[in-house]
Amino acid sequence: MVQPRFLLVTFPTQGSINPTLHFADQLIRVAGAQVTYVTTVYAHRLMMTRGGRAAARNDLSFVPFSDGYDDGFTLGNNTDRHAEEFKRRGSQALAELIESGEKEGRPYTCIVYTLLLSWAADVAAEHGIPAAMLWAQPATVFDLYYYYFHGYGDIIREYANSKNPNFSISFPGIALVMSLRDLPSFFDDSNGYSSFIKIFQQVFEDLDKEDNNTKVILVNTFDELEPEALRAIGKLSLIGIGPLIPSAFLEENKEPLDSTSSSSTSPVSFQADLFQQSSRDYIEWLNSKPKTTVVYVSFGTLSVLSKPQMEEIAKGLLEFGRPFLWVIREKRRNDSEKGKNDKGADDVDELSCREELDKLGMIVPWCYQMEVLSNESIGCFVTHCGWNSTLESFFSGVPVVAFPQWTDQGTNAKLVEEVWKTGVRVKPNEDGIVRGEEIKRCLELVMGGMENGVENGEEKGEEVRRSAQNWKGLAKEAVREGGSSTKNLKAFLNERSLAYSQRYFGVNRGLFSTSTLTAFTDTVALSGTLLIAPFLWVIRGQCQNNKDDEYDELSCGDELDKLGMIVPCSAVVESRGEREANHPGCAENVRVKHNEDGIVGSEEIKRCLDLVTEMKDNRAKNGEENREETRRINDKKWKDLAREAIKEGGSSHENLKAFVNELITGETLFLSK
Repeated sequence: MVQPRFLLVTFPTQGSINPTLHFADQLIRVAGAQVTYVTTVYAHRLMMTRGGRAAARNDLSFVPFSDGYDDGFTLGNNTDRHAEEFKRRGSQALAELIESGEKEGRPYTCIVYTLLLSWAADVAAEHGIPAAMLWAQPATVFDLYYYYFHGYGDIIREYANSKNPNFSISFPGIALVMSLRDLPSFFDDSNGYSSFIKIFQQVFEDLDKEDNNTKVILVNTFDELEPEALRAIGKLSLIGIGPLIPSAFLEENKEPLDSTSSSSTSPVSFQADLFQQSSRDYIEWLNSKPKTTVVYVSFGTLSVLSKPQMEEIAKGLLEFGRPFLWVIREKRRNDSEKGKNDKGADDVDELSCREELDKLGMIVPWCYQMEVLSNESIGCFVTHCGWNSTLESFFSGVPVVAFPQWTDQGTNAKLVEEVWKTGVRVKPNEDGIVRGEEIKRCLELVMGGMENGVENGEEKGEEVRRSAQNWKGLAKEAVREGGSSTKNLKAFLNERSLAYSQRYFGVNRGLFSTSTLTAFTDTVALSGTLLIAPFLWVIRGQCQNNKDDEYDELSCGDELDKLGMIVPCSAVVESRGEREANHPGCAENVRVKHNEDGIVGSEEIKRCLDLVTEMKDNRAKNGEENREETRRINDKKWKDLAREAIKEGGSSHENLKAFVNELITGETLFLSK
């Protein structure tokens, strides 16, 4: 059996790295795949040294490459230059990996790349390998970017520049009316994000190309969460395969979470952090608190809040009066990312009420977020609404106070409050600051509270908490065996296993003679010069009436095992039906020609395989393009007619009903002659 091999190419940010690692985990657990994880030298170094839980193992290897910024890239650097260097160096590294796999006789099945790395699909196409994008934001945000670059951008920019407070807009397939604050922040040129919008534009321009090699967009969401958004863009295939959560937190995985474990088989080996870890004293502290009483506050890895905003958060927490766990990330040497109100002062020691904060709650520089959210003491999550954090809140059933900062977070907050109803969104003042009173108000709505002796917002809080628990159940169901995301992932894997680069073919042996069988194996054995395509070959067990079935003695067994897969039986209808139009393969038919001895020679098999697998160079030499096109049209015609015949109301379906009726009544009622 050929082990599927995946190349995962990852943008070096915390928000991209962990979902991709969790996806690698899924590929290994569900398909027994071998995964090569590719990212920059800088990110890889931090992954290996800060927590050490992304350990290499037999089925997971890490290959770093230099993007020219081995000490890390920050927003203070030249973004355009970094993008160019990243593409140039990354393309070269990827090509070398692919070529190395081919030389070793272990070619890659598929390349999966994260947002902003669409050049990886070009490299895949050059080497005849299919590609898929892993989109680590909601499907709704993907749709918004698509519409922005397909007719809506000018309208949005016009109103953004006018600062019209009454502006609102709606989009096909998205059942929301949105204001500017609900759209991705990169849409607004005044925010200074022109470099980022150019990169997104390149992503969608690449998807629009006729020869686009990215056939699938794998989205970190699930069908039940965004059913309309996943289908809104008809020309693209968006597939929900999330939530991508550490396997240690899946119900079927009963292994305890041990953040200190160095075992390569520990589920936490599929988790990496780019920031220095603190002690885990916060777990003991959380365990000492009653259920659903603690407020958890975290703004992710990129957002940096201003000193006035930090003071207001502190004020709100103190006035609310419940215990809290607040993550305030320590500023790194090259940490120049700026939040909306950033003035460069985010030092926790400068908070004016630090002593009062230490009495009521706990401040840490970093924590394992899923471990915190799954703790029973957590009653609310004050979050920037990064998509990973939002999904983790769903999976844990924790309601949120949405406090968006930039990029997709405003859209996520809109969905959280108005569609999924698992939280409330803060309202900034005219200066863009969320005051302490507003934070307290939102916490009381979500967790319940007393104001002037009257229970405040209990009805709203009940709805939010109930919705959070409902989505928890649906999120867990999606990733269970038989759940929507698991089914979607298996379908994707089956597609990749059965065919890649539109060069897959299958062979059903029937009762071939040993001579014909040898001719075919010769074709495969000479794959270096004749044919480079994986195969699935059905060779039934020995037949008692055929003495020539010495299949265990095939002369090129090793070469066969490297290139393809031999099985004793196959669900032919299922495997061929899965591929449909994207992988014509054996959906096209030609008839082989026997030689004078009744043998089909290897060259003849090669000629026919070239025809049905669309190997363009050979077709051009033989001038058979028109003939192939006619054959493809006919194949589709008969495929459609065959399926129509057995549907409700089809000819064969009606004939069967008439036959059964005749048996029962004795009347002849056949409808189709």
